Amino acid sequence: MLPKRPRLKDFSYTGRYRYFLTFCTHERSKIFVDDTVVALVWSQILRAADECMFEVIAHVVMPDHLHVLAGGLAETSDFRRFASLAKQRAAFEFTSATRRKLWQPSYYDHVLREAESSLPFIRYILDNPVRGGLVKHLEDYSYLGAGAISVPQMLRELAEGEIEVWQPLQGCATRQP
Repeated sequence: MLPKRPRLKDFSYTGRYRYFLTFCTHERSKIFVDDTVVALVWSQILRAADECMFEVIAHVVMPDHLHVLAGGLAETSDFRRFASLAKQRAAFEFTSATRRKLWQPSYYDHVLREAESSLPFIRYILDNPVRGGLVKHLEDYSYLGAGAISVPQMLRELAEGEIEVWQPLQGCATRQP
């Protein structure tokens, strides 16, 4: 078993913070290629977000991983609880339906600083299917979203602002967490 990813020792992960989050599938299996499976897993992640008082600002579900930009909505929003609950519930539903393991241990996260814009992270998330060679045009990819606004509207805002794509540290977003 891989060791857990380190978390910040002097940070509570509680409150109105924003987080870039990556969950990888077990052995990087291409699990998220079926609408029913994606809907099953995604519904549990949204359920956990709602229960833990997080908004999903943007997300993409790729065949072997997913990215989420989430923001705490209250001073009591607990990110570690949200991430744990999302993985547990999604894994339970997936394993009950398929008898297969869903996730790798742990997850990758990046806490956005107060002054750090969400837009480069949103661009990174939304551009993922094109960068991954799954589609030529982002509009052709079904498993993504931009929170309360439509994906086309978010893309227009990103294009107008000429926002650069966030770059994770070498291999962070794709290595096995």
